[in-house]
Amino acid sequence: MNLKFRNNRVAVVATLFLFILHLAKISTPAEWTWVEVLSWDKLVHVLLFFSWMMIVLSSPISIRLAKLYWSFIGLGFGLMLESAQVLLTTYRSGEWWDVLADSVGIAIAFLVIQKRT
Repeated sequence: MNLKFRNNRVAVVATLFLFILHLAKISTPAEWTWVEVLSWDKLVHVLLFFSWMMIVLSSPISIRLAKLYWSFIGLGFGLMLESAQVLLTTYRSGEWWDVLADSVGIAIAFLVIQKRT
C-alpha cells in the first residue's frame, strides 16, 4: 500500500472519529461536580484537537495547502461540530468555551509542527 495514501486515510478516519465523538451521547458520572466536568471537558477538547491537527498536519493532505490554512480549517471544523451539537442533537449542547479549547489544541499543534519543520 502506498504510504501517502495510508497517511491520508488516517487523517480522514481521525476526522470521522472526532465528528462521531462530538455527536455521541456520553454521560458523566453522577458523583462529579460541574467544576470537574467542565475542566475535564475542556482538557479533552484541547487534547483531541491537538491530536487531530498533528495527524492532519503530518499527512500528505496538508502539503498541498499551507499549514496555517489547515489551522483555520480546523477552527471551522470545531465551530461546525459545536453547531452540529446544537442543531442535530437534543442531548448535547454546543459551547463557545469548547471552541476556545479546540483553538488552543490547534494552536499548540501548529506551533509544534512549525518547530519540527
